[in-house]
Amino acid sequence: MLAKGLACASRLASLTRRWRDTLTDDGYMELDVAALPREQQFAAWASAMPAYTVTTARPERGFEAKVRVWLVPPVAITVSHIGPARWQRTAEAAIRDGLDSLTFQLVLSGRTRGMAGGTPFQAGGGDVTVQDAALAIESVTTRMSCVTVTMPRAFLDEAAPGLDVHGAVLRGGLGALLASFLRALPDALDGAEAADAAAIPRLLRELLVASLPAHPGAVQQVRPLRDRVRRYVAANLHRPLTVDVLRDAVGGSRAALYRAFEERGGVMAFVLEQRLLRARRLLADPVAPRSVAETAAATGFRDSSELGRAYRRRFGTTPGSARRADPTKPAPAGPVQERFRTWIEAGG
Repeated sequence: MLAKGLACASRLASLTRRWRDTLTDDGYMELDVAALPREQQFAAWASAMPAYTVTTARPERGFEAKVRVWLVPPVAITVSHIGPARWQRTAEAAIRDGLDSLTFQLVLSGRTRGMAGGTPFQAGGGDVTVQDAALAIESVTTRMSCVTVTMPRAFLDEAAPGLDVHGAVLRGGLGALLASFLRALPDALDGAEAADAAAIPRLLRELLVASLPAHPGAVQQVRPLRDRVRRYVAANLHRPLTVDVLRDAVGGSRAALYRAFEERGGVMAFVLEQRLLRARRLLADPVAPRSVAETAAATGFRDSSELGRAYRRRFGTTPGSARRADPTKPAPAGPVQERFRTWIEAGG
């Protein structure tokens, strides 16, 4: 029994490596579990979904999962054909892993229903769902095909800071236009030049923002302290931020602010990390490049020297080197889920 278990684990690790190794220089990778024994198919797919607890009925009978991913800084675009599954992401998991991204998904076929932060939602073919990784969600999906876009929350906040979009379902009106764009996106990416693909993230963001105001879920609501801080920081990174400024803006005591971010070294360590992640993305932006001094001003550093010191400590290189780097370079080495997360949170 032990030998059989070790053999299964070895084959599963081999599949994960093969998926990882399909990442091409233009930021493309794919996964198809069909070649695996039926009893291993679901585990192989679920292993690449570390942000969620995913289950399915009778996994030993096999599972359909065919996934294609394009990495276009700072977003990832995925086309998936997957079997029925139950998804869960708890508030505790969101705090623990600190993933700070937004996902919007066009349902091509099949259905999904669930609870997003305590609010019920359901969607079918042609609908676009929106989810915030910083908040809890549970959902059940039938066998489905979908196009999914994942972007850093900070990228959306640049255009529309503070929107609460978790659980929104967009259909009709501009939501239908967004759905049409998403439906055509895979074919467009297959033939796109790097310079053309670089414009896609901003087009997606503008369509999403235009589709949201009419949706009743796209309004500010009272959220836990940690989430209020995160949203305020995302919208104000260009300004001086201190514990007192944050306390006055979002409420709560100094001690409560520290406790909310204790696992990340305290609230000011969180602020610095957000400044550096945004600086890294701005420096590598091929569409709207900024100088190091402009990047420092846009991310709340006193000057380029202060940015340079902090950037070197965090990333092991200088902002100038990052600015000169090729923005179409492959994602960092490592397991596929770490590559995916690095790309989403730091723009590659």
